[in-house]
Amino acid sequence: MKKIVFIIILSATVSNSQKLVKYIDTMEDKTYWLVSDSPIYSDNDKNGFILNPAFKYPSQEPIFKGLAVEVFGWSCVEEVKLTIQFEDKSKIAIVSWNDFNCKGNAWYKFSKKEMDQLKTKPILRVRLTNGSDVTQSYTFNSTDPDYYINLVEEIKAKRFTVIEEWFLLVQG
Repeated sequence: MKKIVFIIILSATVSNSQKLVKYIDTMEDKTYWLVSDSPIYSDNDKNGFILNPAFKYPSQEPIFKGLAVEVFGWSCVEEVKLTIQFEDKSKIAIVSWNDFNCKGNAWYKFSKKEMDQLKTKPILRVRLTNGSDVTQSYTFNSTDPDYYINLVEEIKAKRFTVIEEWFLLVQG
């Protein structure tokens, strides 16, 4: 089985105050947008999920378009329902579109209305339910209710760190 290892050569100092990172792969002439500190929802560091912001690709500018969730503690996932409740009690309930997998990946396409909610409303709590096993469900209160609101502000202010030279090395 092949393992993928990422080696990053930094051409800028990464500040803890900046979440948004622009990775430029000069060998492939590609640009990727990521965050360095996605929200983690876990009760014991063995079970839970990470809500990673997803960005339009390819794009020279950061365009926040949804969420890609990394689930840990479940063996496999399919049709994972993500429910986000905001402080005003409104909700987003959405099901992942990607196929059954045992890597813990759940990807979501948000409508414009759902993205507007995510970008403007503080989050009260988040629930994740595995469609392949409805007994697998996590509900956590938000530890950073304004995370996505602040991310959008960073995007608008063009506050991000640039890292050049992103190499992908495959080892056997």
